[in-house]
Amino acid sequence: MLVIAATTPGFNRIRFEGNRHISSRTLSPVAMVKTKVLVSESELNRGATELARFYHEQGFLDAEATWRKDSTTKTKTLVFLVHEGERARIRTVEVTGNRTYPGSDLVYLIDVRRNDFLILPELNAARTRLLDFYRNQGFYFARCTLLTVREPGAPSGGAAVAPIQVDLEFRVTEGPVCYFRHLQVRGNRQIRRTLIRRYTGIRHGARFSQNQLVTAQHRLYGSRLFERVYLTVMPADSADTLTAHILQRKTDSLDVRVDVSELSPRSVGFGVGLQLPPWRGLLSAEWEHLNVAGEGHDFRIAGDYSPVAGREFLHDYLADIDLTYRIPYVTRWAINFATHPYGKWTAQKQLRQLELGAETGMSHDFSSTVTASLLNRLHRVVRYDTVVAPVSAITNLLGASLTWDTRNDLFNTASGFYLAPTLEFAGGILGGSNSFYRARLETRLFRRLFFGHILALRAIGGYVLPYGHSNYVPEYEEFYLGGTNSVRGYNEKSIGPVIDPADSSRYGDVMLNTNVELRSPFLLLHNSVAKGLGAVIFQDGGLVRSRTDVSIWNRYQLAVGAGIRLNTVIGPIRLDYGRRLTDPPKGDWGKIHFAILNLF
Repeated sequence: MLVIAATTPGFNRIRFEGNRHISSRTLSPVAMVKTKVLVSESELNRGATELARFYHEQGFLDAEATWRKDSTTKTKTLVFLVHEGERARIRTVEVTGNRTYPGSDLVYLIDVRRNDFLILPELNAARTRLLDFYRNQGFYFARCTLLTVREPGAPSGGAAVAPIQVDLEFRVTEGPVCYFRHLQVRGNRQIRRTLIRRYTGIRHGARFSQNQLVTAQHRLYGSRLFERVYLTVMPADSADTLTAHILQRKTDSLDVRVDVSELSPRSVGFGVGLQLPPWRGLLSAEWEHLNVAGEGHDFRIAGDYSPVAGREFLHDYLADIDLTYRIPYVTRWAINFATHPYGKWTAQKQLRQLELGAETGMSHDFSSTVTASLLNRLHRVVRYDTVVAPVSAITNLLGASLTWDTRNDLFNTASGFYLAPTLEFAGGILGGSNSFYRARLETRLFRRLFFGHILALRAIGGYVLPYGHSNYVPEYEEFYLGGTNSVRGYNEKSIGPVIDPADSSRYGDVMLNTNVELRSPFLLLHNSVAKGLGAVIFQDGGLVRSRTDVSIWNRYQLAVGAGIRLNTVIGPIRLDYGRRLTDPPKGDWGKIHFAILNLF
């Protein structure tokens, strides 16, 4: 059988008529018809149907759409005719079937208000919020049905019609409160089941929570031991058992099956790079074991060597070594312990400095967004230079921090908020050569804008104050600004009132740093390494001053610039050009900055 479909030559132009409330730009992708492309009449009819369906979802319950060819113009024009009709509004909102929680609280939770327009995608999102709430409270079998009752508009003089009103009912079926019973693990070969159970944090007899499953998956991926992780919830009576037939009801016990695909726990990495400005080479190497002794302990050793580019590379260089040993999710409270011994040697024209120390701390995730940490840092500095007398000092510091992080992605953030206050004190009862208090606050905000662009904001403030036998804070515990990771367009550590005579860096007791970026969406690249190409424009600002300086804003340094972003498998790589606006020196044409990962 041969079927021949009627086709229409491609149109040079597509026009929408009758669309008073929704723009033609919004309707164009809905109709799914392109110019200069051969199209059949059935495709045009489908486009009109999709337009009507879209209008219905936006609350225009009586909307209709048709199409015609415009023969009044010389160009081939397709016209979609839209009859919108009246837009429905919500008259009442009610939650029924709720036995455990008050209806007023649930109505507030779904965030649907009287007199709002009837927009079906938003109502479905409200229904999902209600279901998520119940399932996070243990009601795994909860169901929610959205019912709408239309009150037709009545004539109100002449041909005018009163607005259409709709009564909403969210009908809930709660079901029993459910509890975790067994945790099954499949697919593991090297990683022990007990370790996987510890990472998930799911305990026998605990009340079911959908968020607990999400957290468990994030923890397993965060261990970097697994390529894929799937969690499946299975009611305990899902099997064809005699007990299930006798009880004739849904059980309150749930089993969770974890299917994993493992990665190698050992890795070796090498790196070669170039830092500018100033011009320096960079050689790095690291070795890491993510499952020491089969207990999930993470051991990492890394080293860097950065010589100056030039004849003095044997006498002007930086070298450091870092060791990290981390024990995740120990004790029933899922505490993370970590220790980080380190050493750094700096050899420059007028400076020889050795730094040795160790950072030891613990942290706890109160939720998927809130983390608290305690840290002790023991830091010794031995410094020799040709300008001032040799220095040998010890800092013994105790710090506490709280992090609230709702970012949707750590590498390429599109939405979310980040807040991290930190308080530290050194010396006093802890001993050591230096005694001071230090406070730091960092906040970040990300918002989606037009056409996929992202507005990214960051602000950091800090203050350090000596006390006791210390009359000042040593320069290596002060605040620095300027350069690739703070205020682009400036040299590294070039903002501040006090100059270190050994390397001409500047520092101070009070710091404020702001960054504003407008990031474009990534253009997709069909490449196994580079996944996308994007652009950014930015404005950076900052100041570093002493505690006694009361003039703040007249010392604020500003810079602007632009850059490109290459999204790769290891994260975004950035190349930025920044130029200072505040008192640029003669002959300053700006600075180029290259780094891996976004500034924030």
